[in-house]
Amino acid sequence: MKVFKIACSLIITYLLMVNPAHSRVHYVKIVPERPFQGDVVKIVVSASPSERVKISISFEKIINVSNGMYEYKVYGVKIPLLPNKFTVTGIGVRNLYVSARIFLFFWITKGSKGINGVARVSHANVFPGTYDVVIHGEAIENSTTVKIIIEASTVLTADESGYLEYSYDTDIIPPGKFVVKVEDIVKNVTLYKPLLD
Repeated sequence: MKVFKIACSLIITYLLMVNPAHSRVHYVKIVPERPFQGDVVKIVVSASPSERVKISISFEKIINVSNGMYEYKVYGVKIPLLPNKFTVTGIGVRNLYVSARIFLFFWITKGSKGINGVARVSHANVFPGTYDVVIHGEAIENSTTVKIIIEASTVLTADESGYLEYSYDTDIIPPGKFVVKVEDIVKNVTLYKPLLD
């Protein structure tokens, strides 16, 4: 029994060493705390030294349906440095298509059929840059609106002191709530309408 307890203790210690999920990120701060649309939001992270940290930013948009179809145009989508992932989810849809303009007149499109009204299009390791994106498709029958969720994520490495800083331009995010997720830490941020000049 004593040998068994020692073995279990060693196994648990090993698992904590190779997968320190609860200690990877210690602290996340959003600057400014009350951002306005168009502000560059700074995500300040305190993590374990030289830790690779996944950061994702997501927001939702309700789109009106017209003649059974929906469309949402987003200009100036900034894709972060590699490795990255760009995901669009449609809720209340029969299908979902995401078209991105790569060059002046060249578009590429990826699509997905809805399952129980939910469709998702995802693309990893998109070349970093700024893109115009059109999200479109068919809504489920008799639907007047659909919900679109847009998420961009990247993985960055903290410095030797565990410090990490990441900036994101909020131009394309509509006023309201957006979500910053740093590993298991989730920050719900309110984005305010720009002040009038």
